[in-house]
Amino acid sequence: MRQIFTLIISLLIANTTVYGQSAEMKKHFASIEAAEREQNLAKACSEYKAAINYCRQNNEDQHHLTNLLLGYCIILSYAGDYSKAIATLNEAAERNHRQPTPDKEIEAKIYMQFGVINFFQKRFDDALFYYRKSEAIAVSTKNKMGISIAKNNIANVYQKKGEYRQAIDSYRKCIKLQEELQDTATLANTYFNLGSCYEELSIQDRAKAYYKLAYSLAHTINDIEILSLSLIHLANIDAKRGEYSKAHNMLDEAEFSAKKAGLRQVLAEVYSKRTQIYEQKGDYRAALEVFKERQLLLDSILDEKLNLRTKELQIEHQTKEKEQQIALQNVKIKNRNRLLIIVMTVLIAGIVMIIVLLYLDKKLTRQRERLEQLNATKDKLFSIISHDLKSPAVAQQLATDVLVNKVKRANYTDILTLCKLLQDNTQQQVATIETLMNWTRMQTNKIKYTPLNIDIVPIIEEKTKLYSVAAQNKSLIINTRLPDSCIVYADPQMIGIVVQNIINNAIKFTPEGKTIDINCIDGDNDANISIVDSGAGMTPEQLAAIENPKGQVEVHFGTNGERGTGLGLALCRDLLEKNRSRLIVESRQQVGTTVGFTLRKN
Repeated sequence: MRQIFTLIISLLIANTTVYGQSAEMKKHFASIEAAEREQNLAKACSEYKAAINYCRQNNEDQHHLTNLLLGYCIILSYAGDYSKAIATLNEAAERNHRQPTPDKEIEAKIYMQFGVINFFQKRFDDALFYYRKSEAIAVSTKNKMGISIAKNNIANVYQKKGEYRQAIDSYRKCIKLQEELQDTATLANTYFNLGSCYEELSIQDRAKAYYKLAYSLAHTINDIEILSLSLIHLANIDAKRGEYSKAHNMLDEAEFSAKKAGLRQVLAEVYSKRTQIYEQKGDYRAALEVFKERQLLLDSILDEKLNLRTKELQIEHQTKEKEQQIALQNVKIKNRNRLLIIVMTVLIAGIVMIIVLLYLDKKLTRQRERLEQLNATKDKLFSIISHDLKSPAVAQQLATDVLVNKVKRANYTDILTLCKLLQDNTQQQVATIETLMNWTRMQTNKIKYTPLNIDIVPIIEEKTKLYSVAAQNKSLIINTRLPDSCIVYADPQMIGIVVQNIINNAIKFTPEGKTIDINCIDGDNDANISIVDSGAGMTPEQLAAIENPKGQVEVHFGTNGERGTGLGLALCRDLLEKNRSRLIVESRQQVGTTVGFTLRKN
């Protein structure tokens, strides 16, 4: 939208330099130009109407009147009064066609403005039709500026329609013309738009290159808005790549520039992007602080807009009173209508504020729930550290003390028993630490999902071998039914953790002398992996806790007193969900448990 307004202003300034013969008309044009530069729509409308009335009353050159009508239409379009804009534009078109020799440049501008009106109303195909007619006239008259504007607006339409490849082609065609015309302001916009298109296409390197060009050119011409917006988008690309430090540096520069230039809306975008980056990093406290700062800024901007709108209404009211002093009754009617508009504006603003407050309340509720979940995670972590890691360590200390005494007395049988006890406790502690580390990494999103085409058979064999000593210590028989090879599409690290935890649980809860079966069935589209034990089984409550993502599995002891963390199967469940699979658990108490899952072949 910013590119279009820039082009409109360039047209108006060009017009005001062309016409203006009498001193009175020169005053009108100076007032119009001042209002346009201030982007004060109400004042610009008032000045155009005064100039148009003067032209009609004093029989000024019809060329002047046509140009004034065109300029007035442009301001009405940007103000959103499309019906009045179209009526004014039709009058300008009729006056131009009534000329002995219709002005081709005016005709091109009229088509261009019909395109702009349709663009503002999101009728993009109609806008494209009028832009092309304007371009054709500009080509026939060899008006390079007209061609450049038309091509740029055509590219804007493609970009709005999501046809980014066509938009890119059109923008590239604009660049040569803009460079030839030395139209650096529009060129900076074009570079920025090209960056946006490539970013939408996820071609991050090219997007970054064009944003840098836009930044460099904006820096040269001191266009702080394009400079700041380019930095925001560069920060977004860096954040997606995990380069958070660079992203924050970019946002720091954008924030400094926006504050210095008083670009408060751009500053709000800086805060919005910084909030997103903090959320990506998991720093929700910092994200909340920046979010609050952004809301304060938006509230301030809204208040400023309301004040400005009130002033604009006051100016419009005063102007209309001067123009309609004779028709006092009409003025009263219009004042009542104006009051109704103000009331409706206030009501709509109130509704919008209520919606915003409801949205913020809902967002804060979600954040509070997330914080409660994190607190529960913290409590669970502390519980495991204080109990599960302490108990094996105490057992190891006691065993070591007794072992030293036995060595002194050279009782080798007891020493061997104590060594095995120490070995079991050490294995238990290592397994607990590994489970705890994996669970913590999962909770903090440190385990990255990186799927590959992998052979799962070596993974199962490796994890089975890892627990062979633990199985021998309990006289367990592990039967494996595996194919020679089974290629699946999954994350090898995650699947290794899943298999390891399931085998560990099976050994832990299977009595001495029993069997454990590890199976892998290689299907056409997927592979089914299952681990079957003949252990103690699970209660219905335990099975329900495993199925519930928010459920916490109770801590239970193995058949030889091995202490579980209550995290293993919950961790398996979450890791399998990352791999588009799910944990399937079937169990009967005192009979055994079957734990399985399915992985895709491609």
